[in-house]
Amino acid sequence: MANDPRKKHDDDDGRVIADMSEVTRPNLWSFRFPSSAPWHRKEREAAADIQQTEAKYDPNKQLTPEERRSYILAAVGAGLGIAAVFGVVFAIFIILIGHVHF
Repeated sequence: MANDPRKKHDDDDGRVIADMSEVTRPNLWSFRFPSSAPWHRKEREAAADIQQTEAKYDPNKQLTPEERRSYILAAVGAGLGIAAVFGVVFAIFIILIGHVHF
């Protein structure tokens, strides 16, 4: 057997290079993983941390009209900046194609 744990190799000094004790085999028939998987535990801990952090803040706090306006203008400005870059590149492309083919 290739995976026989009793088999000793000549170059094995007994040190652990990577701890594989928590590695589980995924279910081949569905995309679900066991809830005991390490990443699920980390996700649950992260969710608990987020809930504790959110509990410190007032969930009913509303933005003032000035704050809302500044967020909207920042988002629109960022979108227009990206659109302008694409527009300039497209215009240069059109100009280059017009000069090359005609």
